Amino acid sequence: MSFDQITLWISASVLHLLIFFRAVHEKTLRHYKAFYTYVAFVSAVSLARIFICWKYGYYSRQYYYGYHITNFPMPVFQLLVLLDLYGQFIGYSKISWKRVGKFVTVAVVIAAPLAWKVFRTPNVSPFLGYDVFTLLLQVPACLVVCRAYGARRDVDFGRNLKGIFMGIALMVALQTINFANLVLAGSSYSVFSFLAQFIYFLALAIFAYTLWNFDPVRVLEPVDMQLFDKVNQDVQQAVKTFLSSR
Repeated sequence: MSFDQITLWISASVLHLLIFFRAVHEKTLRHYKAFYTYVAFVSAVSLARIFICWKYGYYSRQYYYGYHITNFPMPVFQLLVLLDLYGQFIGYSKISWKRVGKFVTVAVVIAAPLAWKVFRTPNVSPFLGYDVFTLLLQVPACLVVCRAYGARRDVDFGRNLKGIFMGIALMVALQTINFANLVLAGSSYSVFSFLAQFIYFLALAIFAYTLWNFDPVRVLEPVDMQLFDKVNQDVQQAVKTFLSSR
């Protein structure tokens, strides 16, 4: 393992502790249970991987299987975080499980051809194929959550929820490119491994910054909505003016 990877590993562990410290200090654990459960799981997995790496070595067979087996539930936790965000954006009482089922079906149908290509690619392990497939499911999930967020112009969801969604969406997008580049474009594993750690570190930095203080959801007053509409109209007019001048 390179010095850069060790540095990122240690930095990520520090950010895990910082996120939980601020959560306890600001009493936000109960507000974002799905997110903190995900971070707690990743923290436990990280500690387990450090132990396996220390005992058997980074290039050992034990670390290889330990890494991929502990990575197996990760997409489930990330999808649960996205589902929780979706519920908070549209309201839990408005969640239609029938609609969620239709979305999952459509996402699987869209991801299936690409997943088939991945699994058919020579020398690709089933572990990597699983990672790519689940990431392909998370991409449309992020788009659905983004649409739900954009539809609620009457609510300011606060820096916390915005930061959680921003970090998850950024991680999903960049990791999808990173995994696809490894599997389909033949990128070197060392580059892939460094980018995987670096991308997660970026997401953790966003989480730590946006969750530093508790910033709850609040309903916008009519005067706020009028100001928002005016700013939106001014931006649209500026874009139209810029395009017409070119």
